[in-house]
Amino acid sequence: MNRATLLSTALAITPALLAAQSPQEHRRIHGDTTFVTSSKAAHVPILEATRLRTLTAGPDGAPFGRIDALALGPNGSLAVFDGNGNTGPELSILSPGASALRRIGREGDGPGEYRGGGPGLAIAADGTILLRQLKGVINRYRADGRFINSFFISGIGGLIDIFPGPHHTFYTHAGPTRGAAQFSFLQLPLLQLDSMGVILDTVPAPPPTAGAVDSKFALSVLWTVIPDGRRLALRSDKLGYTLQALEPRASLLRTDVEATPPRFLPEERQELQLVLDFGQRLPPGMRSPITRMPELKQLLAGAPAFDWSQRIWLPVHTAGVKQGIRALGRHESARGQVESVSVSYDEPPEFASFDLSGHYYGRVRFPLGATRLVFFGNTAWGVITGPDDEPALAEFRLPAALDAH
Repeated sequence: MNRATLLSTALAITPALLAAQSPQEHRRIHGDTTFVTSSKAAHVPILEATRLRTLTAGPDGAPFGRIDALALGPNGSLAVFDGNGNTGPELSILSPGASALRRIGREGDGPGEYRGGGPGLAIAADGTILLRQLKGVINRYRADGRFINSFFISGIGGLIDIFPGPHHTFYTHAGPTRGAAQFSFLQLPLLQLDSMGVILDTVPAPPPTAGAVDSKFALSVLWTVIPDGRRLALRSDKLGYTLQALEPRASLLRTDVEATPPRFLPEERQELQLVLDFGQRLPPGMRSPITRMPELKQLLAGAPAFDWSQRIWLPVHTAGVKQGIRALGRHESARGQVESVSVSYDEPPEFASFDLSGHYYGRVRFPLGATRLVFFGNTAWGVITGPDDEPALAEFRLPAALDAH
Protein backbone atom coordinates (compact mmCIF):
# COMPACT_ATOMS: atom_id res chain seq x y z
CA MET A 1 0.00 0.00 0.00
CA ASN A 2 1.52 3.35 -0.99
CA ARG A 3 1.85 6.43 1.21
CA ALA A 4 -0.98 8.37 -0.40
CA THR A 5 -3.39 5.47 0.11
CA LEU A 6 -2.34 5.14 3.75
CA LEU A 7 -2.92 8.83 4.38
CA SER A 8 -6.35 8.77 2.78
CA THR A 9 -7.25 5.63 4.73
CA ALA A 10 -6.17 7.21 8.02
CA LEU A 11 -8.18 10.35 7.38
CA ALA A 12 -11.32 8.43 6.47
CA ILE A 13 -12.13 7.67 10.11
CA THR A 14 -15.42 9.35 11.02
CA PRO A 15 -17.21 10.20 14.27
CA ALA A 16 -19.80 7.51 13.49
CA LEU A 17 -17.12 4.85 13.24
CA LEU A 18 -15.50 5.97 16.48
CA ALA A 19 -18.83 6.19 18.32
CA ALA A 20 -19.44 2.55 17.54
CA GLN A 21 -16.31 1.57 19.47
CA SER A 22 -16.47 0.79 23.18
CA PRO A 23 -14.47 2.91 25.68
CA GLN A 24 -11.76 0.22 25.61
CA GLU A 25 -8.70 0.42 23.39
CA HIS A 26 -8.97 -1.39 20.04
CA ARG A 27 -6.24 -2.26 17.56
CA ARG A 28 -6.95 -3.02 13.92
CA ILE A 29 -4.34 -3.98 11.32
CA HIS A 30 -4.99 -2.79 7.79
CA GLY A 31 -2.18 -3.75 5.43
CA ASP A 32 1.03 -2.51 7.04
CA THR A 33 -0.71 0.02 9.31
CA THR A 34 -1.90 -0.54 12.88
CA PHE A 35 -4.87 1.62 13.91
CA VAL A 36 -5.27 2.29 17.66
CA THR A 37 -8.73 3.73 18.37
CA SER A 38 -10.19 4.67 21.73
CA SER A 39 -12.49 7.02 23.59
CA LYS A 40 -10.50 6.10 26.68
CA ALA A 41 -9.36 9.68 27.24
CA ALA A 42 -12.79 10.50 28.58
CA HIS A 43 -12.70 7.62 31.09
CA VAL A 44 -9.16 7.69 32.50
CA PRO A 45 -8.95 9.84 35.66
CA ILE A 46 -6.89 13.02 35.53
CA LEU A 47 -3.75 12.66 37.66
CA GLU A 48 -2.01 15.53 39.43
CA ALA A 49 1.70 16.31 39.10
CA THR A 50 3.52 16.95 42.39
CA ARG A 51 5.95 19.85 42.70
CA LEU A 52 9.25 18.63 44.15
CA ARG A 53 11.34 21.80 44.32
CA THR A 54 11.54 25.37 43.11
CA LEU A 55 14.61 27.29 41.93
CA THR A 56 14.28 31.05 42.08
CA ALA A 57 17.84 32.12 41.20
CA GLY A 58 20.08 31.93 38.16
CA PRO A 59 23.73 30.84 38.02
CA ASP A 60 25.04 33.85 39.97
CA GLY A 61 22.42 33.65 42.72
CA ALA A 62 20.37 36.59 41.41
CA PRO A 63 16.62 36.14 40.72
CA PHE A 64 15.54 35.06 37.25
CA GLY A 65 14.41 37.86 34.97
CA ARG A 66 12.47 36.24 32.11
CA ILE A 67 12.81 32.52 31.38
CA ASP A 68 12.39 32.24 27.61
CA ALA A 69 13.27 28.60 26.93
CA LEU A 70 13.84 25.21 28.61
CA ALA A 71 15.19 21.90 27.28
CA LEU A 72 15.68 18.50 28.94
CA GLY A 73 18.42 16.13 27.82
CA PRO A 74 18.50 12.32 27.67
CA ASN A 75 20.42 12.13 30.97
CA GLY A 76 18.02 14.49 32.76
CA SER A 77 20.13 17.65 32.43
CA LEU A 78 18.15 20.89 32.09
CA ALA A 79 19.17 23.83 29.87
CA VAL A 80 17.68 27.23 30.72
CA PHE A 81 17.74 30.51 28.80
CA ASP A 82 16.95 33.64 30.82
CA GLY A 83 16.40 36.51 28.40
CA ASN A 84 16.72 39.14 31.13
CA GLY A 85 19.21 37.71 33.61
CA ASN A 86 21.35 39.57 36.11
CA THR A 87 24.00 40.35 33.49
CA GLY A 88 21.78 40.29 30.42
CA PRO A 89 20.75 37.15 28.51
CA GLU A 90 22.01 34.03 30.32
CA LEU A 91 22.27 30.43 29.14
CA SER A 92 22.80 27.92 31.96
CA ILE A 93 22.70 24.20 32.67
CA LEU A 94 21.40 22.25 35.66
CA SER A 95 23.11 18.86 35.88
CA PRO A 96 21.19 15.85 37.23
CA GLY A 97 21.17 15.98 41.03
CA ALA A 98 22.64 19.49 41.17
CA SER A 99 21.07 22.27 43.23
CA ALA A 100 22.40 25.28 41.28
CA LEU A 101 22.78 26.23 37.64
CA ARG A 102 26.10 26.77 35.81
CA ARG A 103 26.44 29.58 33.30
CA ILE A 104 27.31 28.81 29.67
CA GLY A 105 28.79 31.55 27.51
CA ARG A 106 27.84 35.21 27.88
CA GLU A 107 26.13 38.09 26.11
CA GLY A 108 27.88 39.31 22.99
CA ASP A 109 28.59 38.60 19.32
CA GLY A 110 31.80 36.59 19.65
CA PRO A 111 32.38 32.82 19.63
CA GLY A 112 30.06 31.13 22.09
CA GLU A 113 28.27 34.40 22.88
CA TYR A 114 24.63 35.20 22.28
CA ARG A 115 21.95 37.85 22.37
CA GLY A 116 18.40 37.78 23.77
CA GLY A 117 15.19 37.50 21.81
CA GLY A 118 13.43 34.26 22.74
CA PRO A 119 15.78 31.56 21.38
CA GLY A 120 15.26 27.98 20.31
CA LEU A 121 16.88 25.54 22.74
CA ALA A 122 17.44 21.76 22.61
CA ILE A 123 19.76 19.03 23.94
CA ALA A 124 20.90 16.28 21.54
CA ALA A 125 21.34 12.57 22.25
CA ASP A 126 25.04 13.01 23.08
CA GLY A 127 24.31 15.93 25.45
CA THR A 128 25.24 18.68 22.98
CA ILE A 129 23.35 21.90 23.76
CA LEU A 130 21.85 23.65 20.72
CA LEU A 131 20.96 27.34 20.89
CA ARG A 132 19.28 29.05 17.96
CA GLN A 133 19.11 32.84 18.04
CA LEU A 134 16.49 34.96 16.32
CA LYS A 135 18.77 36.27 13.54
CA GLY A 136 19.92 32.86 12.35
CA VAL A 137 23.04 32.26 14.49
CA ILE A 138 23.22 28.74 15.95
CA ASN A 139 25.64 27.89 18.79
CA ARG A 140 26.68 24.40 19.89
CA TYR A 141 28.08 23.57 23.36
CA ARG A 142 29.31 20.36 24.95
CA ALA A 143 27.36 18.86 27.82
CA ASP A 144 29.82 20.44 30.27
CA GLY A 145 29.19 23.88 28.78
CA ARG A 146 32.33 24.24 26.65
CA PHE A 147 31.74 26.02 23.34
CA ILE A 148 32.05 23.84 20.21
CA ASN A 149 31.20 26.01 17.22
CA SER A 150 28.66 28.41 15.77
CA PHE A 151 27.45 29.27 12.30
CA PHE A 152 25.02 31.58 10.55
CA ILE A 153 22.25 30.17 8.38
CA SER A 154 20.92 32.78 5.96
CA GLY A 155 17.30 32.83 4.96
CA ILE A 156 15.87 31.28 8.12
CA GLY A 157 13.31 33.10 10.18
CA GLY A 158 9.82 32.94 11.62
CA LEU A 159 9.61 30.11 14.15
CA ILE A 160 12.82 29.63 16.14
CA ASP A 161 12.28 26.06 17.33
CA ILE A 162 15.23 23.70 17.10
CA PHE A 163 15.04 19.89 17.34
CA PRO A 164 17.75 17.22 17.74
CA GLY A 165 17.99 14.73 14.89
CA PRO A 166 19.77 11.45 14.12
CA HIS A 167 23.54 11.09 13.67
CA HIS A 168 24.58 14.47 15.15
CA THR A 169 22.16 16.41 12.94
CA PHE A 170 19.43 18.82 13.99
CA TYR A 171 16.39 20.57 12.55
CA THR A 172 15.30 24.19 12.53
CA HIS A 173 12.60 26.10 10.65
CA ALA A 174 13.30 27.69 7.29
CA GLY A 175 11.98 31.15 6.54
CA PRO A 176 9.16 32.06 4.16
CA THR A 177 9.84 32.23 0.43
CA ARG A 178 11.31 35.60 -0.50
CA GLY A 179 8.56 37.92 -1.68
CA ALA A 180 5.73 35.77 -0.35
CA ALA A 181 2.74 38.00 0.34
CA GLN A 182 1.09 35.56 2.73
CA PHE A 183 2.33 32.48 4.54
CA SER A 184 1.50 30.39 7.57
CA PHE A 185 4.13 29.70 10.23
CA LEU A 186 2.61 26.22 10.54
CA GLN A 187 3.54 25.51 6.92
CA LEU A 188 7.22 26.51 7.12
CA PRO A 189 9.49 23.55 6.30
CA LEU A 190 12.27 22.30 8.54
CA LEU A 191 15.91 22.31 7.48
CA GLN A 192 18.07 19.37 8.53
CA LEU A 193 21.66 20.48 9.21
CA ASP A 194 24.85 18.70 10.21
CA SER A 195 27.20 19.70 13.04
CA MET A 196 28.97 22.24 10.80
CA GLY A 197 25.77 23.95 9.67
CA VAL A 198 25.60 22.35 6.22
CA ILE A 199 22.00 21.92 5.05
CA LEU A 200 21.41 18.23 4.34
CA ASP A 201 17.70 18.15 3.61
CA THR A 202 14.47 20.15 3.61
CA VAL A 203 11.58 18.52 5.46
CA PRO A 204 8.18 19.78 4.22
CA ALA A 205 5.22 20.47 6.47
CA PRO A 206 2.26 18.08 6.13
CA PRO A 207 -0.39 19.63 3.86
CA PRO A 208 -3.34 21.49 5.42
CA THR A 209 -6.46 19.38 5.60
CA ALA A 210 -9.93 19.27 7.06
CA GLY A 211 -10.08 18.00 10.62
CA ALA A 212 -9.75 14.22 10.70
CA VAL A 213 -12.56 13.82 13.26
CA ASP A 214 -14.92 16.61 12.21
CA SER A 215 -14.54 17.48 8.53
CA LYS A 216 -16.40 20.77 8.99
CA PHE A 217 -13.55 22.20 11.08
CA ALA A 218 -10.51 22.82 8.85
CA LEU A 219 -7.14 23.65 10.40
CA SER A 220 -3.49 23.65 9.48
CA VAL A 221 -1.67 20.60 10.77
CA LEU A 222 0.35 20.92 13.96
CA TRP A 223 3.52 18.92 13.50
CA THR A 224 6.96 18.24 14.88
CA VAL A 225 9.94 16.02 14.20
CA ILE A 226 11.38 13.50 16.69
CA PRO A 227 15.08 12.58 17.14
CA ASP A 228 14.96 9.58 14.79
CA GLY A 229 13.82 11.88 11.95
CA ARG A 230 10.13 10.96 11.79
CA ARG A 231 7.45 13.63 11.50
CA LEU A 232 4.45 13.55 13.83
CA ALA A 233 1.33 15.22 12.38
CA LEU A 234 -1.51 16.23 14.68
CA ARG A 235 -5.03 17.15 13.57
CA SER A 236 -7.64 18.10 16.13
CA ASP A 237 -11.05 19.68 16.47
CA LYS A 238 -13.74 20.09 19.14
CA LEU A 239 -14.48 16.35 19.12
CA GLY A 240 -11.08 14.75 19.27
CA TYR A 241 -7.73 14.35 17.57
CA THR A 242 -5.70 12.09 15.35
CA LEU A 243 -1.91 11.74 15.49
CA GLN A 244 0.10 10.22 12.66
CA ALA A 245 3.71 9.18 12.18
CA LEU A 246 4.54 9.99 8.55
CA GLU A 247 7.82 8.06 8.22
CA PRO A 248 8.95 5.55 7.14
CA ARG A 249 5.31 5.09 6.11
CA ALA A 250 2.15 6.93 7.05
CA SER A 251 0.52 5.27 10.06
CA LEU A 252 -2.17 6.40 12.44
CA LEU A 253 -0.79 6.25 15.98
CA ARG A 254 -3.83 7.40 17.88
CA THR A 255 -7.42 8.60 17.52
CA ASP A 256 -9.33 9.75 20.60
CA VAL A 257 -12.79 11.25 21.01
CA GLU A 258 -14.09 13.19 24.00
CA ALA A 259 -17.51 12.36 25.47
CA THR A 260 -17.85 15.91 26.87
CA PRO A 261 -15.62 18.45 25.07
CA PRO A 262 -14.62 21.46 27.21
CA ARG A 263 -16.82 24.52 26.72
CA PHE A 264 -15.86 28.18 26.84
CA LEU A 265 -17.38 30.17 29.67
CA PRO A 266 -19.38 33.14 28.28
CA GLU A 267 -16.98 35.80 29.62
CA GLU A 268 -13.97 33.73 28.57
CA ARG A 269 -15.32 33.40 25.04
CA GLN A 270 -16.04 37.13 24.85
CA GLU A 271 -12.48 37.96 25.92
CA LEU A 272 -10.96 35.61 23.37
CA GLN A 273 -13.13 37.04 20.60
CA LEU A 274 -11.50 40.41 21.36
CA VAL A 275 -8.11 38.69 21.08
CA LEU A 276 -9.05 37.28 17.66
CA ASP A 277 -10.26 40.69 16.51
CA PHE A 278 -6.98 42.19 17.69
CA GLY A 279 -5.02 39.50 15.85
CA GLN A 280 -6.62 40.38 12.53
CA ARG A 281 -4.71 43.67 12.65
CA LEU A 282 -1.33 41.89 12.77
CA PRO A 283 0.79 41.17 9.64
CA PRO A 284 -0.76 38.51 7.35
CA GLY A 285 1.58 35.68 8.33
CA MET A 286 0.78 36.13 12.02
CA ARG A 287 -3.01 36.15 11.73
CA SER A 288 -5.12 33.26 12.93
CA PRO A 289 -7.26 31.49 10.29
CA ILE A 290 -10.08 31.50 12.86
CA THR A 291 -12.06 34.75 13.03
CA ARG A 292 -14.95 33.77 15.32
CA MET A 293 -14.73 31.93 18.63
CA PRO A 294 -16.74 28.69 18.76
CA GLU A 295 -18.72 27.64 21.84
CA LEU A 296 -16.72 24.44 22.32
CA LYS A 297 -12.97 24.25 22.69
CA GLN A 298 -10.83 22.06 20.52
CA LEU A 299 -9.50 19.07 22.40
CA LEU A 300 -5.83 19.82 21.69
CA ALA A 301 -4.20 23.04 22.89
CA GLY A 302 -0.92 22.89 20.98
CA ALA A 303 1.68 20.87 19.12
CA PRO A 304 2.81 17.44 20.36
CA ALA A 305 6.00 17.18 22.43
CA PHE A 306 8.32 14.17 22.48
CA ASP A 307 10.71 13.27 25.29
CA TRP A 308 13.81 11.10 25.51
CA SER A 309 11.87 8.30 27.23
CA GLN A 310 9.98 7.78 23.94
CA ARG A 311 6.70 9.33 25.10
CA ILE A 312 4.45 11.77 23.28
CA TRP A 313 2.77 14.54 25.29
CA LEU A 314 -0.30 16.27 23.88
CA PRO A 315 -1.48 19.50 25.58
CA VAL A 316 -5.27 19.43 25.96
CA HIS A 317 -7.77 22.21 26.60
CA THR A 318 -9.52 22.29 29.97
CA ALA A 319 -12.18 24.43 31.67
CA GLY A 320 -11.19 28.07 32.11
CA VAL A 321 -10.45 29.58 35.52
CA LYS A 322 -10.75 33.32 36.17
CA GLN A 323 -7.43 34.87 37.22
CA GLY A 324 -5.90 38.30 37.41
CA ILE A 325 -5.89 40.41 34.25
CA ARG A 326 -2.75 40.03 32.14
CA ALA A 327 -1.78 41.77 28.91
CA LEU A 328 -1.24 39.68 25.79
CA GLY A 329 0.05 42.22 23.31
CA ARG A 330 0.19 45.73 21.92
CA HIS A 331 -0.21 46.96 18.37
CA GLU A 332 0.53 50.40 16.90
CA SER A 333 -1.66 51.37 13.99
CA ALA A 334 -0.55 53.34 10.94
CA ARG A 335 -1.91 56.47 12.62
CA GLY A 336 0.24 55.88 15.68
CA GLN A 337 -2.61 54.71 17.90
CA VAL A 338 -1.55 52.01 20.37
CA GLU A 339 -4.05 49.22 21.00
CA SER A 340 -3.66 46.47 23.59
CA VAL A 341 -5.48 43.29 24.49
CA SER A 342 -5.71 41.42 27.80
CA VAL A 343 -7.39 38.35 29.26
CA SER A 344 -8.41 37.26 32.75
CA TYR A 345 -9.02 33.52 32.22
CA ASP A 346 -6.48 30.72 32.22
CA GLU A 347 -6.48 26.91 32.04
CA PRO A 348 -4.59 24.43 34.24
CA PRO A 349 -2.01 22.80 31.93
CA GLU A 350 -3.04 19.23 31.15
CA PHE A 351 -1.36 16.63 28.94
CA ALA A 352 -2.39 13.29 27.45
CA SER A 353 0.50 10.84 27.31
CA PHE A 354 1.18 7.76 25.19
CA ASP A 355 4.06 6.11 23.38
CA LEU A 356 4.90 5.52 19.73
CA SER A 357 2.99 2.23 19.69
CA GLY A 358 -0.21 4.12 20.54
CA HIS A 359 -0.35 2.81 24.15
CA TYR A 360 -2.26 5.33 26.28
CA TYR A 361 -0.87 6.20 29.73
CA GLY A 362 -3.45 8.75 30.90
CA ARG A 363 -3.60 12.45 31.63
CA VAL A 364 -1.62 14.56 34.04
CA ARG A 365 -2.49 18.06 35.23
CA PHE A 366 -0.09 20.75 36.44
CA PRO A 367 -0.75 23.76 38.69
CA LEU A 368 -2.47 26.74 37.13
CA GLY A 369 0.06 29.10 35.58
CA ALA A 370 2.81 26.55 34.88
CA THR A 371 4.30 27.15 31.42
CA ARG A 372 7.11 25.94 29.12
CA LEU A 373 6.74 22.39 30.42
CA VAL A 374 9.34 19.85 29.29
CA PHE A 375 9.37 16.11 30.09
CA PHE A 376 11.72 13.21 30.70
CA GLY A 377 10.46 9.92 32.12
CA ASN A 378 8.58 10.57 35.37
CA THR A 379 9.94 14.12 35.71
CA ALA A 380 8.87 17.45 34.25
CA TRP A 381 10.24 20.98 34.56
CA GLY A 382 8.34 24.20 33.96
CA VAL A 383 8.19 27.91 34.69
CA ILE A 384 5.95 29.29 37.43
CA THR A 385 5.47 32.85 38.66
CA GLY A 386 5.40 34.27 42.17
CA PRO A 387 3.00 36.83 43.65
CA ASP A 388 4.91 39.69 42.02
CA ASP A 389 5.16 37.90 38.66
CA GLU A 390 8.77 36.88 39.29
CA PRO A 391 9.63 33.70 37.34
CA ALA A 392 11.00 30.52 38.89
CA LEU A 393 11.85 27.00 37.79
CA ALA A 394 9.75 24.15 39.20
CA GLU A 395 10.53 20.44 39.10
CA PHE A 396 7.50 18.14 39.08
CA ARG A 397 7.14 14.43 39.79
CA LEU A 398 4.66 12.69 37.50
CA PRO A 399 2.24 10.19 39.10
CA ALA A 400 3.36 6.57 39.18
CA ALA A 401 -0.14 5.65 37.98
CA LEU A 402 0.84 6.94 34.52
CA ASP A 403 2.87 3.76 34.14
CA ALA A 404 0.01 1.51 35.24
CA HIS A 405 -2.50 2.12 32.41
